[in-house]
Amino acid sequence: MGNTFAVMILILSLVATACTAVPAPAPSPAPASSAAARSGTIHLGQRGPAGVKDLPWLLAIDALRAQGYTVQVTELAKGELLAQAMEQGDIDIANVTPSIAWAAVAKGAGLRTVVGNYDNVFYLAARKAIQTCRDLDGRSVAFSSRQAAGYILFEEYRKEHCPDANPQILLIGQSPNRVAALQSGELDAAYLELEDWLALARQRPEDFHVVLDYGKEYPDFLGSGFATRGAWAEQHPEMARDFAHALLLSQRELVSNPKRLQAEIMKLYELDATQAEELAKTYLAADIWDVNGALTPGYIQYTLDVMARAGALPSGLKVHDVADLSYLNAVLDEIGRK
Repeated sequence: MGNTFAVMILILSLVATACTAVPAPAPSPAPASSAAARSGTIHLGQRGPAGVKDLPWLLAIDALRAQGYTVQVTELAKGELLAQAMEQGDIDIANVTPSIAWAAVAKGAGLRTVVGNYDNVFYLAARKAIQTCRDLDGRSVAFSSRQAAGYILFEEYRKEHCPDANPQILLIGQSPNRVAALQSGELDAAYLELEDWLALARQRPEDFHVVLDYGKEYPDFLGSGFATRGAWAEQHPEMARDFAHALLLSQRELVSNPKRLQAEIMKLYELDATQAEELAKTYLAADIWDVNGALTPGYIQYTLDVMARAGALPSGLKVHDVADLSYLNAVLDEIGRK
């Protein structure tokens, strides 16, 4: 697993505490824009509780509020629910994976991905007896949904490496619930988020291992991003642009300032300064945040093509069908590319 494995090992001693999140005070604001005071309300959607990987957009919210915006955050259990709420007009911008947002687009939803979020830091964890995907034949494997990036990429991987394996697919919505099912013996393998995998590895190091490192195997697949309602963004282009602006500044601040990241981790979790410093170092070493927004035509088209091969999308969709790069490009023209 290369560098990713080394990163995981470094924070095993911290993550048991880190994964027990407590209600956190709002992160300190990112550097505020010098633009004139703003007004208006942005309804933002988030899937599940936020973790370290979500710190940039948490900071972006504070920056937007400092500019004068009212930002209301709605947390829903599934990405599909976020996409539905956006289509109904209840949410303007949502932290919803491209695989789910674009599946909704294929069914007629007026959604567009406008900026990336974090890299695809997910894993397929399995019992030690399962050494390769061939060993998953007939075994129970859990994903959040068949529209999730984890399942789509698993099917891509299975067709290439073990086409004769036919696992039993189960759907369990939240990553911590999949961990619990693995620990209780109800599952043989599961798609897990980084922090949940690390907690499991620390608690049961002899029982589980990683069969598929998604980020390593599919580095160009867009696993995370923010989508907007196209009609809302057209009516409020300044808000859409300001969100992208605040997010990129926050990402750049955390990437360039380890002490800032350490401080925000201490606010998010019950960690002392030493633990937070180590966690900050390992997240920075993992390089999960793209300071240019992680949204390019090449990445988008690659992701569309993979999803089409998996049957998750109809073939023929193009970049402009699912994404609007104008807001991100305007921000990058202003603050520069790195």
